[in-house]
Amino acid sequence: MKKQYGIIAFFVIASLIITVFGVASNSENIIETVNQDTINESTEEQLNEDNTPEDTSEESTTLESLGIQDEVTQSQDIEFEMSKEEIELIREMPFACESPDGKNQAFLRLSDREKTIFDDIVVVDLESKKARVLSLDNVWYTTVLGVQWLNSDLIAFTGHVNPSLEVYVVFDAGTGDRIRKHDGVGFVWDKEMHHVYYSLPQPFFSEVRGNDKIMEDDDTVLYETDSDVLIIGGPALSESGEMYFFEWSEKKNKVSLVKAERNPKEKLKNIKKFDWDKPYGDIKVKGDESILVETLYSSDTYNLTDIENITEEAVE
Repeated sequence: MKKQYGIIAFFVIASLIITVFGVASNSENIIETVNQDTINESTEEQLNEDNTPEDTSEESTTLESLGIQDEVTQSQDIEFEMSKEEIELIREMPFACESPDGKNQAFLRLSDREKTIFDDIVVVDLESKKARVLSLDNVWYTTVLGVQWLNSDLIAFTGHVNPSLEVYVVFDAGTGDRIRKHDGVGFVWDKEMHHVYYSLPQPFFSEVRGNDKIMEDDDTVLYETDSDVLIIGGPALSESGEMYFFEWSEKKNKVSLVKAERNPKEKLKNIKKFDWDKPYGDIKVKGDESILVETLYSSDTYNLTDIENITEEAVE
């Protein structure tokens, strides 16, 4: 019996020794692989840094001439050529749109999910047939809401993030530079294309009540609601620069149309609030004469002079 126990003990010890040496060997291989990957990544980063083109005064002047003062956050230089037949096909693709000057065609290219989860916007020069990729890397969204030319130079992407938030990205279509990225709702530009305005709602999943805001670019709060008030439509701008939006008061259980004077980088002034018992939703101002209110079920136009005759609320 003792002899049998001795044999069993021998095999157990031998197995442990083999296992330990195997783990040590695997650990060395893993460490070597990780180190090699680290070296490769460092080398790649160094190469990327060495090959990064320097900004030129001509590029800066171009951005300034477009009214863009923000720092460029990303640059893309990925180009390829497309055939005439391919270009005709992309006109039928989702979110395909042609630039106002008719020189470029843009479309949304779905990503290869095995390589990346991010999609791309592709802009094709219709004369040269060359295509440029505008990367949406690290832009988080759940659904694409739209791709839109702002003018013949700038193109914007809007994505749904959650029930209270969207993401808005603007590219210089000629260079591929990503020049703006904002999180909010209801993005609208002034007519000079110098500033973008939007609503920044309270966090949808937060248990702590905050305040909805009307923002200019990323750094100026133009208007802030009370904690029981939500902005539920807009903002929209008239030709003369007045701002309109809807808000709903939980405490009063009513909707108001808000009208205010807007000046760049300043708080809204001369704020007026009108009781609103009509459909509310997205707002578009037609010149200085009327507003168009769009919902899922209706699209109605209201004369601005008639709105002035609606009962005005006292602004606290």
